Amino acid sequence: MTASRLVADDLCVMEQRNGEWVLTAAVVCAPSRWVLAEKLGQSVSAIHEPVPGYATDLDQLVAKFFDRLSVEKPVWRLNWTLVDSPELFLWPRASIPPRPRSWFFRVERQTLRRLARSDAIVFTIRTYVTSLDDLLVAHREYGANLLLALETAPEATLDYKGWRGVADELRERLNEVS
Repeated sequence: MTASRLVADDLCVMEQRNGEWVLTAAVVCAPSRWVLAEKLGQSVSAIHEPVPGYATDLDQLVAKFFDRLSVEKPVWRLNWTLVDSPELFLWPRASIPPRPRSWFFRVERQTLRRLARSDAIVFTIRTYVTSLDDLLVAHREYGANLLLALETAPEATLDYKGWRGVADELRERLNEVS
């Protein structure tokens, strides 16, 4: 609890149990459409079960990555999505409205580090949100890359993320901004 008061990031502790990495402790203030109480005590595989392709494409890679993470070399990564709200705390919902009034670009800066004494892994998440319109004005070049990502996303990902039709909206906005 003290650590969560000293940093702005969400904190998750993963421990290896019965050959699987399990979420054993956490303070999460900015979840993206999930509930901590439902994830606590679950394996990384179970936590990511709803994610399209995770079980077939990423599960074993993530497990190996966690196994090989060393105390001396913490790592970081970025994760992004488009959401229909600027709120940091996003409750789960059955679906995203088909045409939200606004879209927001949400980025998570995640770090992973193994703890020397316990061998647990601390996973931190720092969330940033900006409106898609502000992003396109400030960084026009991101629009084309984002459009490509939306147009090439697998169908299951479009459904999971609620991105159906977003590529068309983005194309219209890019034309307006140019």
